[in-house]
Amino acid sequence: MKKLLSLTSKDFEKGFSQASQITKGGFFYASSVRVNPFITEGNLRFSQEPTVIGSGVVAGIPQNFAASGADMYCNDASGNIYKIASFTISSTPTVTKPKTGLTNTYGLEIFQTTNSSKYLYYWQKTQIGRMLLSNGTFDDDWAAITAGYQSDVNPTLRIDDVIYFGSGNVISMIQDNGTDDTELVEAVLDLPKDFIITSLTTDGDYLIITASTAIGSTLNFYESRVFFWDYKNRYDSWTRSYTIQDPQIRGAETKNGLSYAVGQYGLYAFAFSKEPERIREDVKCLYGYCNISLIKDSISFGYINEVITYGKLKPNSPTAIFRPFKTDVTITCLETFSSNTYGIIGGYTGNNGFLLRQNMVSAPSDYNDASASSAEISLGNTYSIGRIDIIFDYPLTSGDLMDNVALYSGSATCRFQNISYTINGAVNRAVTYPISGNLIADHLGIDFTLIKGRMLIRQIDIYGEEITR
Repeated sequence: MKKLLSLTSKDFEKGFSQASQITKGGFFYASSVRVNPFITEGNLRFSQEPTVIGSGVVAGIPQNFAASGADMYCNDASGNIYKIASFTISSTPTVTKPKTGLTNTYGLEIFQTTNSSKYLYYWQKTQIGRMLLSNGTFDDDWAAITAGYQSDVNPTLRIDDVIYFGSGNVISMIQDNGTDDTELVEAVLDLPKDFIITSLTTDGDYLIITASTAIGSTLNFYESRVFFWDYKNRYDSWTRSYTIQDPQIRGAETKNGLSYAVGQYGLYAFAFSKEPERIREDVKCLYGYCNISLIKDSISFGYINEVITYGKLKPNSPTAIFRPFKTDVTITCLETFSSNTYGIIGGYTGNNGFLLRQNMVSAPSDYNDASASSAEISLGNTYSIGRIDIIFDYPLTSGDLMDNVALYSGSATCRFQNISYTINGAVNRAVTYPISGNLIADHLGIDFTLIKGRMLIRQIDIYGEEITR
């Protein structure tokens, strides 16, 4: 039989396709679960499952994270603040609940100026509280919020020795007061009164503000804009603004001079001199605010129960979408720590909140039903496909099992034999054949599930014979 396709790292690093066929770019499609390019760039590998932390302690739906060294803090929608102590990749952190009874919003930041102590600041609609990290002392009404109007969203961003935050349509800030403490300075910038600020980021020259319009006092949005404000000179008005055709922007992040915003209708890219463009409509952010972070050179955000990443694996790689982490919760917030080796995810099922720890760069010892499905690839002519070779990084070992191996073309599916150590032995190249009859097709996709073990796939070769017409 003739080798028809040889799928390698050049294919795997293309990420997820927007369509069922590869004509729109990308490689993976549909049912792929936990494909993780950040373990070893290029090879087809899969991520570990996240582990629940703080079971029995976490009560409400998580809203934000803030880190101080190896310790992290989280607030939730039920008025609690959690401390996640000694969060490392090799140990299970301890989760405690040092504060309850608040009216929390989406606003949490750890801040220390040259002259002040280190505090955890937390937003509560009408006021800001803070906790002195050195001794755990809380001051719930450290400063009253009087400018703007109160909403459930107070996005924050620290730039040098200032915390900027949104309060309704107003940007305010916390800064060094010149002695030994910090102070609140309100209303350094006013946006149109019918907007609620939903996220903040910076390109180093401007504070970049996304905001969506509100009907009445509820978060019922129908229009979004991005504003660029010269925070260094603190002008009275923004320098430039663009409309984003999305009813609700939920997070923004900037990488390599380009800003990204994720909303209800998709993922957008823009800059000071570049109008927003929707670059993907197949991935969105539907829950939570400030639900966006960075993994290496990729932005990441929660999409229902998955973490989506967008970026380059290496300078000469295509910019691609990946879906490396999948959970059993609806994701409302996430953050990455310690040089992007692990992260924390907040989410909920029903009315119950959860915190999960995610190892982002280590292969699992057991894949436990990770799967990959490619978009359909054109073969040019019609072939009878009857063999698949899968080449691994190292020989199969006891317990390795690949199930549901199949090729498909449209609605037609051809199942192949399972691959395992028991069937194939300790081989680097496993060969599998159709269980019953070849697939006749001029385009095809491949699908498989890794049931047990930790097989690391380097290449997939597909063989067939041309059909003579």
